[in-house]
Formats: sequence, structure tokens, C-alpha cells
Amino acid sequence: MGKVVKKKWRMFAVLAALLLMLDLVLPIGQIKAAASSKSIEITVDGKRLWPDVPPVIKDGRVMVPFRVIFEALGTNFYWDNEKKKITSTKNETSFELSINSKYAYVNGSRITMDVAPMIKDGRTLVPLRFVGEAYDSYVDWDGKNRKVTITTAGDKPAEPAPTPAPSVQNYSLFFNDQKVDTKTPPIIKNNRVHVAMESLLEQMDGEVFWSDMGSKMIIKVDDVELIIFPNEKFAQINGEYIYTTESPALHNDVFYIPLSYLKETFGGTSTYNASTKTVYIKINKAKFVSDFLKVETVNIVRPKNIPSATFAGQRRLMVSDNPEMLDPRTVPYAEATLWQDTVDTDKQSMDHRVYGWHVNKLNKKINIGITIENLSSTNDLEIVNARGIDRTTSNGWYHHDVGLPMAEAVLLNKLTSTGQSVVKASRTVTINQFAVEEEFLIGFLQDLTVKKAAGSGNLNYKIRVVVSQNGGELTSINYDPLQVDSVNLHPRGVWESSKLQAVLPVYEAGTSEVAYSISNGITDNLMSGETSLFGSGINVVRNPGHFGATYKVKIPIANLTGQSKTVRVRLGARGGRYSGAVKINNKVLLVPTIKPGTETANVIDYKVTGVQDELELEIMHGGGAALPLAVDLITLD
Repeated sequence: MGKVVKKKWRMFAVLAALLLMLDLVLPIGQIKAAASSKSIEITVDGKRLWPDVPPVIKDGRVMVPFRVIFEALGTNFYWDNEKKKITSTKNETSFELSINSKYAYVNGSRITMDVAPMIKDGRTLVPLRFVGEAYDSYVDWDGKNRKVTITTAGDKPAEPAPTPAPSVQNYSLFFNDQKVDTKTPPIIKNNRVHVAMESLLEQMDGEVFWSDMGSKMIIKVDDVELIIFPNEKFAQINGEYIYTTESPALHNDVFYIPLSYLKETFGGTSTYNASTKTVYIKINKAKFVSDFLKVETVNIVRPKNIPSATFAGQRRLMVSDNPEMLDPRTVPYAEATLWQDTVDTDKQSMDHRVYGWHVNKLNKKINIGITIENLSSTNDLEIVNARGIDRTTSNGWYHHDVGLPMAEAVLLNKLTSTGQSVVKASRTVTINQFAVEEEFLIGFLQDLTVKKAAGSGNLNYKIRVVVSQNGGELTSINYDPLQVDSVNLHPRGVWESSKLQAVLPVYEAGTSEVAYSISNGITDNLMSGETSLFGSGINVVRNPGHFGATYKVKIPIANLTGQSKTVRVRLGARGGRYSGAVKINNKVLLVPTIKPGTETANVIDYKVTGVQDELELEIMHGGGAALPLAVDLITLD
């Protein structure tokens, strides 16, 4: 059966039950079958491709998102969204592909393909072999290992040399600056240092469970579940697949992971010194102050949309989440403005919130900053009450490492001061800046107030989110914002407030269960392209999930039964996995990642004593594949 370990407390009966539960939810055969259906590896000239939608097989052909393969082949391409057509050129070869059509036009000649391009999960997929061979590349499909190898020179690559057996090394291992006394020293495999997974888990802070089952290792850290497989270049994080450059090894029945795998799955950093035989590893997972809510496996009733919602408060919201993927296609310049907010008002002060979410795929370390340019030639500005939070990660734990800590900090009012400054007339200053490593995601939230310091004219300024690839001065970046990435649509805009509020219909204790959907984008469609305060047309993308905003929900509860009643308030995901934070009775609680339709997070069991009471939830979304969120009410007795 394998071994199960709970760090710090060894309650074997409980852990055995946990393992049985995990086996029921994730049978080995089911995991391996699901993994095999998604683990198609693609390399071009030896470089692994990382499509944002996993490749699929249709009618015996591997289908892949068009952008990732065209970029890897070095083509120039154009997507016509109206005609749903792709045009691609390279050297003297050009061709056109259309969605749902098996006809391709190569240099004007019509060719019939085995399978037509299609749209899946919002991405356009094209037949990989046809595209590769159209540009005279060698394309090889290894069905056993589910691997596609493309050589642009057109020749079959040489067979790899046999892999030598792993060798045990007498390395010293330091974890978060503490030396690890381990009986399972690192090994060398494929000229890479591998460390025993269990050695790292024993050193990690917090509630850490793991079960080594030979065919997989299941690891639970706080609310996150990680499953790793030997000799497979993928892992599961809360049921979602991430792809890795290298794979774990099973040596003498012990799971070993290469150092690159550590970064890609845990977001850690590592270095090793061959001369001193020392390995240094750091994993700085988020440390939460608040408790996680209890999750119940239950299907709630079908939610209704809330009747209406309104803005509340005066803090203006600027969302910079598009382009989310910062790559050579979306950021073709060394310096660029990602988004901006322009203010021209006779008010004496203005409150702002800047929310950003970007992934660095520019193949180098970059700098992202928030700047403010004083457009007035007569007035000085003062930046006060500047407070913020920023989080980064390099793996699939983006909810846990980035979104959830940001939501918790906002509801706890625990943002960190970023200082204050004066912006002289016609000058620009940097409010905050972030160094973002290659392949890292950064999320940031910055609150600030802009006041008139001197002068008699209007407050007139621009707040920008800017990026520099060359280490240049951020305050010199004053270009118009980049165009929206229409291939990967994510929110971008400026709205009048970063707070929303809604009042639910009165729930009568003792009546049937009822649920309401918030951030549904229909009855609370407050952050649309039309309502954005700056920008229009293709420059703005609506924000139906209300990212960067807090949402207050008032829940009136009546008890006309004459008896004591207890009403349970719980939250359910709608449309995709969800995580976030909720404040009730001045206490912040964390919503672990919950699955849509099958799991709920129980917020409170409220005993209704009066004829009518009112509860208030304040919610901030930490992330989700698709929103909205359901607020469910049910009487327990």
C-alpha cells in the first residue's frame, strides 16, 4: 500500500482514512489514464514547447494551439478573428487555414488535410504534422511515449546515448538555510542533481501530508494537493495538469526530483556547488494568518442571479491583466505601457487601486513598475497612504501563492506601506516596481491616494503599469498602452470603484435551500467595457469576475417559526475551481480551492434568534478558472 506520513503528528488511523479517501477520489488507474490522455510532449529542435492548452488527438492527429507552433517554427502569422482564418508565411512558403475546414491553401494551391483546425477552450488548434511538414520540417510521433519531435532542418535526429544508472553522491543539503540531516543523500541522474522528495517535505512548515504509493506520490500542503509521477514530465496541482522540463526518478523505491522540477512544482529556488558538493534549496510558501474553511462534498441547488448590485466607495480600480502573457508577440518592444489611467478632475484628492496579473515569457528577467506622471505644468502632487502587496510564483500554485495571499491581506487590512512622495509639475515618479524572473507570474495590488500639494489647477495625471526588458528607467516610459491580446482575453480597464455591494432577498429560516450567484457578469455587470472610465473598443476587456475588487453581500434572514433555527451559509464554485477569502463578523476566513458543483466551503452556522437578522459577507476572489461564486443558504434544523 505504500507509506503515509503526516508531518509532526503521526495519527496513523486518521492518515489511513485520508489515504483511502484519496484512493477513492483518485484511483491509480484513473490518474494514469487521465495523465496519458494529456501528457503529449512536443519538442522543436530539442526545445520543449509549453502550450497553454494541452495538445489533443483528433482522428489520429495531434492538434496544438497555433500560436505556440508557429512561433517555434519562426513564421509570421496573422489570426483573422472575423473570418476565423490563420495566415502564415516563412521564407517562400505561405498558407492559409480556416476553422472547421479541411482545405488548406499552400502558396495558393488547395490541399486537403486529414483533420480541420478547431477551437477548444477558447484556443485555435491546428494539425501539428501538417504545419510542421508544410515548412519542410521532420515530424516524428512516438506513440508509446506520446512525444512529438520536430526538426526544422528536415533531418531525423540522432538516437540519444544510453542513460547511465543513477549514482549516489555525498552532497550536503541545506533547506531554507538549515542543514538537512538525511539518510537519503542526493543522486546524479542524466548529469542532474536529484534530491529525495521526502527529505524536503520533512523540513517544510505547516500541515504537510504525503503518501508514497510507488506509482505516484500524493502531497498535501495546507489546501493544495500535488501529485507527482515517476518518469513523467507533468504533475497535478489540485487536479490541474502542469508540464515540467524534467521528471522525477524512482531509485531504490525512493522518489527523487531534479532541481528544475522543484522550481516548476513548488516555486522554490535551488543552487548547487559541485566543488563543495553542497545543494541549497529554498521554498517560501505563503504563510496565512487566517483559518481555512471546512470543505464539504455536496451539490448545492441551482443558483439564481442576484437581483442587482451597485458600486460602493470612492477608490477607483485599474486592472492590468491584458496582455497576461508577456511574450515577444504581445510585447514586441524593449519598453512598453501595459495599461494606464488618466485623471483630470477639480477634486482635491483621488483614491486609487491598481491591480496587476502578468506572466513573464520574454525569455529574460524583466522589470514591471507602477508610475505616475504629473501632466500639470502648475500643480504639484502628493502620493499618500500608499500601501500594497505583490506575490510571485513559477508554477501552478498561482491561487495559493499569489491570489489567496493578496485577498487575505486586503480583507485583513494588512497591506504593506510603500512610502509617500511628491510629484513635481511635469515630472514622473515610480510608485512601486517589481523584478520578475523568467517564467514567473506576478500579481500585485497597490492602493494610493493622490492629493493636490500646490497650485490652483485641476488634478491632472496618468498612472501607468509599465514593463522594461533592458533595465531602463521606468519613469521614461510614456507610450500608449499595448493593444489587447485578443488570443488570450483577460480583463483590462478602469472602473469607478473597487468595492461592490448587493443585498440578497430575505431568506426565511425553515424554508427550502436557496443559492445566489455573485460576480455572474449579468445582473452585476458593473465592470463592462462600456462602463470603463478610460479606453474603449479593443483596448478594454470587461471584468465580470471583479478581479481586484471586494464584494459585500448582505443576507437578511427572517425566522417566523417561533422556534430556534440554525441557517448554514456556504460558498460554492460555479463553472470552475475557485479560491478566495471571506470576512464575516470581522473575522477573515480562507476559501480553499473548491471544485464546481461538487464541493462547498461552510462559512457559518448561524443561530437565528430574532424575527429578522442580517449577516454581511465581504468576499475577495483569489482566483478561479471561471467565476461566478454561489452563496448558498440552507436551514439545518
